[in-house]
Parts: sequence; C-alpha cells; structure tokens
Amino acid sequence: MNDPIQIIFSALTLLGLGGIVGAYVSSLLDKKKELEFKLLEQKERRYKRRTRSRGLLYIQ
Repeated sequence: MNDPIQIIFSALTLLGLGGIVGAYVSSLLDKKKELEFKLLEQKERRYKRRTRSRGLLYIQ
C-alpha cells in the first residue's frame, strides 16, 4: 500500500499546483476585465464628445 508520507506529499503538491494555476487564471481574468473597462471608458468619452459637438446635453 501507499506510504502515508507519499499521500501527504502528493496532496500538498497537487494543492500547490492548483494554487499556481488558479493565480494564473485569476491574473488573466483581471487583465481581461481591465481591458473591457478601458474600452467602455473610451466609448463613453467618444459619446460625450459627440453629444457636445452636436449641441446636445449629456446628463450624468
């Protein structure tokens, strides 16, 4: 049968790799969210400029 130390070592290794992968995925999702937010801000600035140039009021 398996030695208890091997089982504990395997579990700790698995958790460590899971943590690394989880941190990487979290980082990718944060970057995506940041890019989407910047794009939204850019669209909002363009909309504000367009409405001002046409003499329309922009109410926030």
